[in-house]
Amino acid sequence: MSIFLVKLIFIYIVFIVSIKILGKSALAQLTPHEFGAILFLSYLALGSIKVNGVTEGIIGIIVITGVT
Repeated sequence: MSIFLVKLIFIYIVFIVSIKILGKSALAQLTPHEFGAILFLSYLALGSIKVNGVTEGIIGIIVITGVT
């Protein structure tokens, strides 16, 4: 369970840092295609985290909500 939480927090931090590097003006200029690509990349990154059941999913949501 602790490995799951570490992976979850690490990928979330990487995602937030990459968004901060882009900046707000760059995000406002994204086309729908680019926004879709970002969502797809985040899906691929989260695909590396195996969630075993609803309990881990709920814990992951709580942790990410707590981090922000």
